[in-house]
Amino acid sequence: MNLLLNILDLLLKMKLNDIKIGQKVNVRTWGGRIETGKIVGKDEDIKNGMPGIDYETDDGEGYWCYLSQIVKVY
Repeated sequence: MNLLLNILDLLLKMKLNDIKIGQKVNVRTWGGRIETGKIVGKDEDIKNGMPGIDYETDDGEGYWCYLSQIVKVY
């Protein structure tokens, strides 16, 4: 059962090619809060060899996150 769940998890994970600059995104912050922003950049190595994005919130603040922190892209 665990093997099946691990395989499903790998298949369902978001990939950098799945997102486009300009799309809206919901991100789970390290504090657990959901933040909304617009994708302004993509990076294969945002930090520690992990892929991620740069995004801006509606108030113009710029942040980055790992792909694993993305909750929704629309």
